Amino acid sequence: MTGIRPYTGLVGAEDKDGVDMAYRVVADHSRTLTIALADGGRPDNVGRGYAAFNYSYICMYNCCLSGFLSASDCDYMCLHKSLAVD
Repeated sequence: MTGIRPYTGLVGAEDKDGVDMAYRVVADHSRTLTIALADGGRPDNVGRGYAAFNYSYICMYNCCLSGFLSASDCDYMCLHKSLAVD
């Protein structure tokens, strides 16, 4: 097991640590990215591909916030984002 707390459905001020919001963002962006990829979109730094890239980045960022990813994975992701945008 991951050791992170389960989803509890808290919203707004009740979600003090923001983990439930991160779960919802990960779920929503994963679904959107799945549809974009199935529709032929590919992560890129221009046009429609940039939207797919941002969906994947935001999803991974929220995985870091929720504790799904380790600190080293999150550091790598931030480095990858800075290299991809340049």
